[in-house]
Amino acid sequence: MTGPRAGHKSAAIGAKITTMPRLATNLVAKLAAKLAGRHAGRLAVITGLLAVTPAGAALGPEDAPLIAAAEESLNALRSLEARFTQVSTDGGFAHGRIYLRRPGRIRLDYAPPAQLQVYGDGFWLIYVDTELKQVSRVPLSSTPAAVLVRDRISLSGELTATRVERGANGLRVHLVQTKEPGVGTVILGFAGSPLALYEWVIVDPKGVRTTITLVDPHYNVPLGPEPFVFDETPYERRIE
Repeated sequence: MTGPRAGHKSAAIGAKITTMPRLATNLVAKLAAKLAGRHAGRLAVITGLLAVTPAGAALGPEDAPLIAAAEESLNALRSLEARFTQVSTDGGFAHGRIYLRRPGRIRLDYAPPAQLQVYGDGFWLIYVDTELKQVSRVPLSSTPAAVLVRDRISLSGELTATRVERGANGLRVHLVQTKEPGVGTVILGFAGSPLALYEWVIVDPKGVRTTITLVDPHYNVPLGPEPFVFDETPYERRIE
């Protein structure tokens, strides 16, 4: 995952952040209408960071240490650079490079033929359609990406773990927002010893699963600001 800002004035949006998960879902529908037909394959890219649906299963006392280990792994991850593949159950496929630096910074640099770029600048998650020259923003805190870029990640409080899947070499933790569990589920996958994040899965309201898998990840590497800087100049008249 190579290459990787934008600011906006919006006190009203920031003050009403609890309404934003629904705004994020509405943006998916809006972009779907714009990209329908010629760009349908890109919708998995958008839904992979925005809209999600709930999953549930009872937790047992044996799950507590596993959740704690996952939380410890996430908090040990201060930066990340990797290639990635993104596959969805509706047939969508994309790949590229990802850059992450906590707190607040994330960049998904999609390779052709995808014509979408994603930037997280600490407040906004910015979606750039490089073909249509269109830019859309939603508050980063209202999206599943926020789980990965908070300064201090807690899998309790604002988030609730609803299910733990165990495997021979790792585990998956299903997460929902505590106050709005109906907004959706993010599934984080960990492997190795010590545990390291290697994938995340999003399930959209129609049941489409989008899986992003890290390839050759490099954890806690020095990352400057460059990968996360979005140059608005070519898009100034089309920003939404």
